[in-house]
Amino acid sequence: MKKDEAYYYFQKIISISDDGFIAVDRNGYIIEINEIYYKFLGAKSKVDVIGKHIQKIIP
Repeated sequence: MKKDEAYYYFQKIISISDDGFIAVDRNGYIIEINEIYYKFLGAKSKVDVIGKHIQKIIP
């Protein structure tokens, strides 16, 4: 499986999940979040959350 194909399936799985999903890099910055979770946090879109440090979003 190619890297692009794996990323596509990863995106598909988290987008259809009924559970909230958030992924952070090793420095604590959000690199991915699904709709369930960003709405739970009160954000309007994932763009509002991605790139922010996890401690600023979830104290």
